[in-house]
Amino acid sequence: VVYKVQFKCSSGHYFYRNNSIEMLDVGEFVKVEADRGEDLGVITGACHMQDFVVEKCNRKIDIKVDLPRFGNIVRVATESERAQLP
Repeated sequence: VVYKVQFKCSSGHYFYRNNSIEMLDVGEFVKVEADRGEDLGVITGACHMQDFVVEKCNRKIDIKVDLPRFGNIVRVATESERAQLP
């Protein structure tokens, strides 16, 4: 499954994989791998990898060039981590 994640100070969305069997819900806060450790974001969408690739193909996007690199979701955020967001 590919998850669309948005971060506090960003208007963009980024794509992440969840390597565990656990399914995550839209609106759930997660910790993801970041350049300098981990970052906190909220899931704004989800789809299966196959559907993600089909959507990109339908938009005539060059899969080899334009598919994003997928980061990894580390875990669901704790209550105290969620409280740090406004």
